[in-house]
Amino acid sequence: MNKIKVLYIHHATGWGGAPLSLFNMVAQLDKEMFDINVLLLKDSIVRDVFTGANIQCYVAKSPFYKYFYRFISYSEAGGYNWYNIRKLMRPAISWILSRLIFADRELKQFCVDIIHLNSSVLTDWLAPAKKKGKVVYHVREPIRRTSYDPLYWFMRYQVNKYADAVIAISEDNAKRIDIPHKTSIVYNYTSVSDQPMDKESYYSKKVLYAGGGSEIKGFYTLVDSLSFIDNSVQILFCGYYHSKNDLAVRKVIRRLKPRNRKYLRYLNKMSINYHTRLIGMVPDITPYIDECCCLVSPFSKTHFSRPIIEAHLRKKPVIATRIPGIDEQVRDGIDGVLVNINDACALADAINMLSGQPSLCKDMGENGYRYSIEKYSVNNIDKVKRVYQSLVYGKSF
Repeated sequence: MNKIKVLYIHHATGWGGAPLSLFNMVAQLDKEMFDINVLLLKDSIVRDVFTGANIQCYVAKSPFYKYFYRFISYSEAGGYNWYNIRKLMRPAISWILSRLIFADRELKQFCVDIIHLNSSVLTDWLAPAKKKGKVVYHVREPIRRTSYDPLYWFMRYQVNKYADAVIAISEDNAKRIDIPHKTSIVYNYTSVSDQPMDKESYYSKKVLYAGGGSEIKGFYTLVDSLSFIDNSVQILFCGYYHSKNDLAVRKVIRRLKPRNRKYLRYLNKMSINYHTRLIGMVPDITPYIDECCCLVSPFSKTHFSRPIIEAHLRKKPVIATRIPGIDEQVRDGIDGVLVNINDACALADAINMLSGQPSLCKDMGENGYRYSIEKYSVNNIDKVKRVYQSLVYGKSF
């Protein structure tokens, strides 16, 4: 039996959840069964990681993707609104040019059976990919869906018309795209670290936050909660935060936009608070998970959080918000605590409770571990493999 030729297309720079999930999936696929190539629309650290693992990786040749390309994002976490014509103009022109001209040119160099689009933002690649082979559309973001949004309905039409299969990473994401006859729910695969875990960390009274300065990841709510946290508790802040010396922040100050003034105010409030320890960007949060008694993930928008998976796989409980997507990951009172959105007092109460009860942290962490090794196991790679085989061979496996 010939190898199935699969081309993965990745859209963005930087190392985050989408490229990490793609890397974990590609690295686990049977190389005797699949011939794998990855096309990056922009050059970045992603290429270094993939090529370092002997995964064949290409960068788009056209300067269009390097200098002009803007994908159209329309998730709950942010993106373009159909009524904001001024902001939508450039990505709309980019979408049309990519769809009609540049995507075809990039795909000419490949002979493939399947083209796997690694994000819901890549709708401009659907029709060109369809000319080359079967198309898999991977929904990694909670798509923003409203009955009156023509942008959503246009994008959904493209997916329904050109995608041969849709993979959603959660039940909530699958409901939002709403193409059930093509959609399979396949949770992300996450490897389990074999590093020993320090059981004394349940007594540490340290709590990890890995969302950076993002409002939708709960940065503001967590900073507000600092006033109500017990004196012995310390919050480790991982992720990206602007510094006052950043050029971007200097521009923010000059423009004096209210939301940017708010960000700087909260950044300062966080940095001077004795409860906080600023970690910043790190390639791997596992050592910090191991150092803490629990993880806090207070998202304010519908999402599916990878740090939650990583925390559970290190047997640590999670404090999170009661929103779609997150409630598929954290079972309230079993492997973590769910609180209401933007409720700083409730968030602080949950932090104080778990940091003061190491035995409860241990029990919840072990529950989360058992749940996660089943839900995010290598079986998810087998599900993807079966999707590919059914597309190529025309039967279920």
